[in-house]
Amino acid sequence: MDFTFHSKPVRVLFGRGEIGSLPRQLASFNRILVIAGPRFEQQIRQLQSLMGSDRIIPFTQVVPHVPQELVDVAGEVVREVRPDAILAMGGGSAIGLAKALALGAAPGLKECYFGEGMDAPAIIAVPTTFSGSEQTDIWGITTSDGKTTGKSPLVLPELVIYDPDLLLSLPAERAVTSAMNAMAHLVEAVYAPDGNPVTRYQALQGIPAIVAGLEPLVLPGNGGGASALTPDKEGKTSALTPGKEGKTSVPAPGKGAGISVLTPEIAETLLFGAFLGGKCLREVSMSLHHKTAHVLGGSFGCDHAVAHTVLLPHVLQYQWPHLGADIRRDLENVLGAHPPKTLQTLAEQAGGPSDLKSTGMKAADLVEAVDHILTQPYPNPAPLDQDRLLRMLEQAWRGLLQKD
Repeated sequence: MDFTFHSKPVRVLFGRGEIGSLPRQLASFNRILVIAGPRFEQQIRQLQSLMGSDRIIPFTQVVPHVPQELVDVAGEVVREVRPDAILAMGGGSAIGLAKALALGAAPGLKECYFGEGMDAPAIIAVPTTFSGSEQTDIWGITTSDGKTTGKSPLVLPELVIYDPDLLLSLPAERAVTSAMNAMAHLVEAVYAPDGNPVTRYQALQGIPAIVAGLEPLVLPGNGGGASALTPDKEGKTSALTPGKEGKTSVPAPGKGAGISVLTPEIAETLLFGAFLGGKCLREVSMSLHHKTAHVLGGSFGCDHAVAHTVLLPHVLQYQWPHLGADIRRDLENVLGAHPPKTLQTLAEQAGGPSDLKSTGMKAADLVEAVDHILTQPYPNPAPLDQDRLLRMLEQAWRGLLQKD
């Protein structure tokens, strides 16, 4: 019980239909740059109708890993529009771009913010995946040299709106990998080198929520029949104000037969787990797992959530002999007798990826990946040994979980 705990403030609205409060939450801002992919066109149009097209300025280019080239393009829009708020709707890519802009990472932006009397714009985040980025002061930008990450209070969202109804159109495969991304935040928070009992308790509450949300899912080709996660027909209302009447008779998460759609109840369960995962990501440091995922994404183009899904069981296996007995016991209490195997089985049964080979990553790249992982030392429960790390990645490439 000897610890340091620090939690940065983020205002949170959580609940079905909360997106309907967005015009009211944005009322105090004069010009809002809306970063959102094409699938949110209807929401953007409705916002413009309610608040005026002169106040709502859309930017629909969203690219994974936030490439510097895109930041530069968006930065030109910021210098022209001079928004006092950035609304990011989507996953970690949209929110990550908003963070890069608030940070002033494009040419001329810092001078625009601080030299011309303009404050850095506030970030309002509406996550539609389980990435957790909306809860953190962590930013990341990718260049030809790889992915650079850092922390800044400028990029911490002022408000986060969690609406489970917005998750119902999330593609099936994406829902699984994104939920495993959230699971990675929770698992690494349990054994974080700078951990504390408060965050650890949050993590141990969040892990069962992700498990309960993933257990009933069965994707196409894995026992299910739907091609995407779709809302029930009764729950369709206006784009900004989805109704709360879309209840279904599907068994509660973790009970009954497998299903192939993300129901409002399951979306709510997963989103709550992801919210806790994001809080953990904000409060403690991540270790080997996240470093490896960023390397595979930033340097080798592997999808971030897919990398999390495949790597998590293997990294936990790598860490396991070096975790304290109390931490191993906590993880066994929420994940069963062999937590690494439980995590792999959970993702596989939901139809998620199980190996790096299927992502297009080449076996010849693994040695270089280990070199990147070892470039900058960081705290980790297990020693960072080059041979062991290479063996870990080789097992992840094949999808074969073996005891170390």
